[in-house]
Amino acid sequence: MHKEYTKYDPFLLSIAKLYFQMNALAKLGQISFFGQVNHFFSLFALVCAYIASLAVFSNDAYYFFYHGLTPSVVLLLLALIVSLSSEVWGLSLVICLLPLTAGLSNAIKVLFDANIPAIPNLGLDLVAGLLLAHLIKSVMNKFQQYRLLASEFNSWISSSPWPLGLVMLLITVSSTLAVIRNIYLSETATSLSGALFNLIHFRPMDLNTDYLPIGNWVAYAIAAGLIILVISVLRKIDLETRNKWIFRPLMLGLVCSAFIGLIQATTGLGLTEAQLQFRKDTFGYAAIGLQPDLHAFASHMLLGVVGLWGYFLACKNKIEKLCIFTIFLFCSAGLIASKSRASLLIGIAALVTIGMIYFYRHSQKLFAISLIILLVIIYIILLGAGSIPGLAWVGELLTQMQGRRLDSLSDLGGLMGSRFEIWSAVFNMFSAYPLMGVGEGEFYRLSSNISFARSEFLQLNHGENAHNYFLQVLAENGLVGIAVFAIAFIVPYCACKDKQLILPATIGLVSLFLGNIFAHSFLVRENLLLGATLLGLIYSFSGMGCANSLTHKIAPSGPTRLLGILAVFILLVGIAVEVIFSFGRMPFKAGADCFVRDVRTYPDGWTSGAWEELLPKGAKGLELSIQSNRPNLDKKPLAGRFEMLVWLPGRGKVAVSSQHFQWTTNTPMTLRVDLPPEYYDSSYVISARLELSNCFTPRNLGINTDGRRLGVKIERPFWK
Repeated sequence: MHKEYTKYDPFLLSIAKLYFQMNALAKLGQISFFGQVNHFFSLFALVCAYIASLAVFSNDAYYFFYHGLTPSVVLLLLALIVSLSSEVWGLSLVICLLPLTAGLSNAIKVLFDANIPAIPNLGLDLVAGLLLAHLIKSVMNKFQQYRLLASEFNSWISSSPWPLGLVMLLITVSSTLAVIRNIYLSETATSLSGALFNLIHFRPMDLNTDYLPIGNWVAYAIAAGLIILVISVLRKIDLETRNKWIFRPLMLGLVCSAFIGLIQATTGLGLTEAQLQFRKDTFGYAAIGLQPDLHAFASHMLLGVVGLWGYFLACKNKIEKLCIFTIFLFCSAGLIASKSRASLLIGIAALVTIGMIYFYRHSQKLFAISLIILLVIIYIILLGAGSIPGLAWVGELLTQMQGRRLDSLSDLGGLMGSRFEIWSAVFNMFSAYPLMGVGEGEFYRLSSNISFARSEFLQLNHGENAHNYFLQVLAENGLVGIAVFAIAFIVPYCACKDKQLILPATIGLVSLFLGNIFAHSFLVRENLLLGATLLGLIYSFSGMGCANSLTHKIAPSGPTRLLGILAVFILLVGIAVEVIFSFGRMPFKAGADCFVRDVRTYPDGWTSGAWEELLPKGAKGLELSIQSNRPNLDKKPLAGRFEMLVWLPGRGKVAVSSQHFQWTTNTPMTLRVDLPPEYYDSSYVISARLELSNCFTPRNLGINTDGRRLGVKIERPFWK
């Protein structure tokens, strides 16, 4: 390599060297076009992981500057310091602590009445610390040998499987599209500095913020980085001990979480007033552990109740098997203490299924006996569970089932917390945009639009999540998203030659999936990161990485290659058509969240793009003293209309007087509109409306973290 490259950063040097190596291999015919594509995806996943880690670090630096040592800063530094000493011990520490950090900020505030910022998803800081430790180690090696650094970087990137890059490409495109649509809906301006500002300040964000999808992108990129790190670390360990390095810290985290949950169920320690009143019976309060809610806690407990049985079967140490069984009992108590009825029923069904499969494969006689016992137990529960002391919430569920028509979707939906109505909204969204969905992280915001989601429940609640993570992915990312995620899970499973090796990780991953059927615990990103850890364990056994694509030339036949290229081309055309024509279609109407919806003034006097008030009795006009207080008015003037509206039968709102205006500078303006004399003392409903041509969001321009869609600031309304 030319000597001039040595004056650049070693990280760039290693990428350049890798590029020349790939070109050389391609010229020699040792790497195909498909191999180069695979390598691009692998590199893309790694770059996304590093960018997301730096975003988390920048976010923590901001909080450290203003608030000192917040929990997020402490956790990042802890993972960073331990990982600089030993990557494998750093990984074990993070796996253990992940489920104990999800609701840590809220627990500290409730227990100690501490004035700390409520920062969500502290698990991202732990994993970012791991990834930054690896980056620091690589940069520090520049003081040793550039060749060693390039070798280490090549080894690191070879641990990045191409399906992860495919997932990150999908999430990047979907998040970008979602942000563009949000800005279109809000009729606001943004800039590159605004995008970088939101990347650095990605949390906390209001659920209706235009740049909310960027937080989802960071979470997925951090998860991809964790998978790559797990693969890289475990490949240095022999096959027999890889499961131990993952499952032992998982079990320690389960014990701590279940212990905290059981203390909460007994004492109510760390629960808010609202949580203390929820489903309380003789078993105590509804436990949440250190998770944000009981469903997320129950999902974590399912890992101990269902997910450890694969490791139990693979484990050869009798003492460790006894520990696993003890943890199972402990987590079963935690699952019951969570009072999550759906999770408990799903856990029981999963255990019964696993047990039946085991008995069927080993003894037909035991299978028949177990089946009879199971049916008897179900009959006894259905007959008398309502009168069992302490299980009032189970009895309540059975009473509700008896009092409802189970052949009625509306009755069943009420029994299941309106989930059927929510899931119906999912399919309404999916049917409108089946290929790419409505955009990453957009379900909550769009679900409140009754014209689109067609759900009164979601409209009344001002939006909700789908209460099924997989259906939410379908609505947000469409068939393409589901296919890409399926590839990321199926490919390593098929690539693994010895399926017994991945049995523990597979069952553990499935148990986490169970907690997302009637809930969305993966939206608590610590649970998503636990799933990423287990997926990384599967990849480590499959031997996947971009190294395969560098050393093996993929040579599909001519017709197969042509058919594949044609299918991809048709898919891309379909995606392009769906995306382009989405602008202007329901729900992506320009300004729908700015000047279509009427918003009364905020406490500080700001309006949105539309403001409307009913005319008080006896009033004949309105005078408004207004300030715009916006940047770049000389480049993007603000226009508007101030009018008096009369609600006439059969005609709706009719403008009877109006005034048009425009701002090009931040000069205060006084607006006045008068009611025509013929409508004095009228019985009609009369209102005054101020409608602007666009909105202004400070967060979108990187001014501050205010994510509201603002119009103008009303100093004083004066009715005449």
